[in-house]
Amino acid sequence: MADPRRIAVIACVLLVTLRLFIGWQLAYEGFWKVATLDTTTPWTSEGYLKNAQGPFRDFFRGMTGDPDDLGWLDYDAVNARWNDRYRRFVSFYDLSDAQKRRLDELFVGPADFRAEVEEFPEGVEVPKELADFVEFNPQTQRIIVDGRRHLTLDEKKKLLALVGEYLDEDGVLIEPPEKNDAENYTNWELAKKYTEAIERVYQRATNLSYRERLDVATRIDPDAPRVVFGGFKGTIGDDYTPIDSYYSTLLAEYEKARAEAETDYQREHAETLYGEIQELKSALVNPVKALDAQLTDDMYNLLTPEQRAKGAIPQRWDTVRVADTLTITGLCTLGTLLLIGFLTRFAAVMAGIMVFGFYLAWPPWPGVIEAPGPDHALVVNKNLIEVMALFALAALPTGRWFGVDGLLYGLWNRWRGRRERAAAANAAPASASTVADKTETAAEAPPAASRDTYSVSRT
Repeated sequence: MADPRRIAVIACVLLVTLRLFIGWQLAYEGFWKVATLDTTTPWTSEGYLKNAQGPFRDFFRGMTGDPDDLGWLDYDAVNARWNDRYRRFVSFYDLSDAQKRRLDELFVGPADFRAEVEEFPEGVEVPKELADFVEFNPQTQRIIVDGRRHLTLDEKKKLLALVGEYLDEDGVLIEPPEKNDAENYTNWELAKKYTEAIERVYQRATNLSYRERLDVATRIDPDAPRVVFGGFKGTIGDDYTPIDSYYSTLLAEYEKARAEAETDYQREHAETLYGEIQELKSALVNPVKALDAQLTDDMYNLLTPEQRAKGAIPQRWDTVRVADTLTITGLCTLGTLLLIGFLTRFAAVMAGIMVFGFYLAWPPWPGVIEAPGPDHALVVNKNLIEVMALFALAALPTGRWFGVDGLLYGLWNRWRGRRERAAAANAAPASASTVADKTETAAEAPPAASRDTYSVSRT
């Protein structure tokens, strides 16, 4: 072009379209995150921050308070979190007494486990070794197991063995006798009802409360069922080390390898350790997180529709929530401003700074572990491209070409033009009167020659 300051129409259209596309992408992502806030699983940047890499890794990870999820392997830490959730849940939704009882059963389990049985077969009594937590109450016609204890399979077999004459070798009830054998048939009926009651109470007594399941999932107890990950033996050298301690040791080894990595081989070794840590963390932490999510769902299932309408419990303000709020607010606000073309240059600059922060959380720089996924990049990735596009938009008046900025700019120019025309109109009469005054003054004054002659004559 002859004038480089002029931009072709097609270029203007493409630049405005680029602005609209970026604005749509930012706004949609922001409003999608807003929609999750009233669910039991609100969006959070915690996972993204925990996986940060690069020179700003410690800063981003430190914002979470527990970047390696070690708190999820600590019974006391998780239980304290649950207790806090319990108190805020009861207060926020103003639970009824019945709801509180059901909520308590979720956390600590029922006081006892019961099954209906009219009477025990003749001669059957609870064994002495089980009598401290198993009883038959003839008044309520219930067999009762203490809620703090849980029937094991061996204990169930001991109770069934009391009517062993009516069971086969596999513990299955034998065929009933003829009905004309009234006494044997009655005893068989009692034995049938008894075995069915034992099976029911066993099934109920094997259900663990959430605190008991948390105890199983987090405490280092060789007798308790643990998460077993096939690729990790839980040993270091010849000494047995619980898998939890192995995870902590592996973390320390990775941090040291990452800090000392200078050659390609050392970086590859650090990346291998990082992948192993992520795999092991999933095996250890994910079951506890799944248990936490299931508890949350069961808690919300206790609510009435009116209580649910109040939304989710407000989260506590911490560093992560502040980061989440700033991110969501920035995405929604800046994306909307770019879409409607209002304060376009300001919005483009601020959005570029925000996206650049996303870029710095895991930059594709040499020596930095490559981010998981199908994409591969070196220095420049999608985030950095979007940053440059936003800064380019900030250097151009795209909002004036199409957007609210154009409307406001047009109104401003129209208002300023009116003021200038009004000022010019007021200035015109003033100029005319000034010329008339000068003419009148000139007419009254004596001619120059007369003044000169007067002066000379006096002299």
